[in-house]
Amino acid sequence: FHIEARYLHKDGHVVWCLLSGSLVHDAVGQPLHVIAEVQDISERKAAEEALRASEARYRGVVESAHEPVTRFNLEGQLTFVNDAYCQGTGYRREDIIGRNPIFLIHPDDQAEILAAFRSVLRPPHRCRVESRGLTPEGWRWVDWEVSGVCDASERVVEIQHVGRDVTARQQAEADLRESEARFRSAFEDAATGMGVTTIEGIVVRANRAFADIL
Repeated sequence: FHIEARYLHKDGHVVWCLLSGSLVHDAVGQPLHVIAEVQDISERKAAEEALRASEARYRGVVESAHEPVTRFNLEGQLTFVNDAYCQGTGYRREDIIGRNPIFLIHPDDQAEILAAFRSVLRPPHRCRVESRGLTPEGWRWVDWEVSGVCDASERVVEIQHVGRDVTARQQAEADLRESEARFRSAFEDAATGMGVTTIEGIVVRANRAFADIL
């Protein structure tokens, strides 16, 4: 048998011990006594408790975060999602954990997301990527910070994504590109001559009508 138990030390503090025992029989198979080995595992138990406390603090931080936070195993399956991710996707935690959420990524962005996933397996285990994710309100742009979670031997065991909604910025950039395209079209196709000059009068841009005039 193997049993972990707490013993009270002579000076009053508690000692965690691992008891390993086996039953000794006589020549005819009758039980005689038990031989037990006792090993002090207090340091290991303290390390385990510290790890649990650290993980609890980590979960407390990410659960209260407004940004979506996810963790994946190396097979691409979700092992953790915070409330912000659930609210953003419309999925309950119990319905999405254990699944690969690539189906929530826009088809045009899936290859880039998978490339980012693979890249963090190598040092420096960190990258950024923007992709469109499916939400109850439609597609929204998210800027993801992707990082590899390493064990003591620097081997990546999980991959973490922390996101930030950048839909407004993406829309503003798209609107700017559209505005500039309209300006270029109006400038180039104008029936009257139009030009752009420096303060010194040097022509830096001219449309076709202006060129024809000159």
